[in-house]
Amino acid sequence: PKDGETSTTSTPTSTSTQIDWPQRDAEALAKIHLAVTDTIFPRIMNATSAKQAWDILKAEFEGNEKTTKIRLQNLRREFENLKMKEGETIKDYSSRVIKLVNELKSNGESITDQRVIEKMLVSLSEKFDTVVTVIEESKDLTQLSISELIVSLQIHEDRMSRRNEASGEGAFQSKHKISPFKRNNK
Repeated sequence: PKDGETSTTSTPTSTSTQIDWPQRDAEALAKIHLAVTDTIFPRIMNATSAKQAWDILKAEFEGNEKTTKIRLQNLRREFENLKMKEGETIKDYSSRVIKLVNELKSNGESITDQRVIEKMLVSLSEKFDTVVTVIEESKDLTQLSISELIVSLQIHEDRMSRRNEASGEGAFQSKHKISPFKRNNK
């Protein structure tokens, strides 16, 4: 500028404060690559940007509105038909229930703990009928947590197992008991 004039051009910002978007995108893409399992990785390995990889994952796992509704309907059906399998432990059954409830919730379903507790109580095998009756009559199901229910059922299951083991040992001992009297076969 000449004497008495002011400059109207602004000074460029220093390169140290500029954001390097291509670098950040490459870092984000690398993090997505590292976060997915080996079976998922091939689906996104040709993505050239983090957004492209994210969109591929989103489309595959969320799907569109129609597929989400269908998935949710299938999960609801599975929840309604849920029953404890013969010989299944409380630990295994409760894990199956909680996994299904988590899938329902992650797909947008609103499900209360009370509904889960009620479902568990009506879907247990017959050997739990007495403890189910006791729980229903002695506890306020609206105040009972899922973990408290599971602990109560596991305690009952452990007691039944100990009794069955004890009665089984007694039967085994009496079956092989040797008489103190010797027979004389002459």
